[in-house]
Amino acid sequence: MHYSRNRREALGVARPERYQVVDPLAKILSNIDVGFCWEWNRKLNNRGYGVTNVNKKRWYVHRLMWTLMVGPIPDGMEIDHMCRNRACCNPEHLDLVTGQVNTLRGVSPASSHAKRDECSYGHEYTAETMHVVRGARRCRICERRRDKERYERKKARAASDTKRREKAAKKEKAT
Repeated sequence: MHYSRNRREALGVARPERYQVVDPLAKILSNIDVGFCWEWNRKLNNRGYGVTNVNKKRWYVHRLMWTLMVGPIPDGMEIDHMCRNRACCNPEHLDLVTGQVNTLRGVSPASSHAKRDECSYGHEYTAETMHVVRGARRCRICERRRDKERYERKKARAASDTKRREKAAKKEKAT
């Protein structure tokens, strides 16, 4: 053991405050504003989640609260804030879900696109009208229309190139 630690213990001196083992639940409950949401009123990270250190380990407050009140968080699972308030640590507002479910429940562009049931032009996504390319849904009707327009443009460009070449050839023969 370390010399100063042995000396403190021999003299009956308590550990300094910063090294004392803290009851995590007491620490959290003393730092939340209880209302509909239990908002963490201490440090928030740059994304709005409450963070704290408990026994020399950094925790997200909502994950720590879930672990203390409900149980451990299995690998591959995430905690979803049902109330959409990232500073909230009320276990009734938290849900244990997979990463995919958590993303789809959100308001990100990915989730709003995944919730759509028709393409930008109003064609309904069904097994016949849709296929998946590199993870993205594509409308077959719109692809056929784009392919036809591309073909017509290419055909018109080829015809105009032919006319230009013929005109250039005539001009060269004339000189």
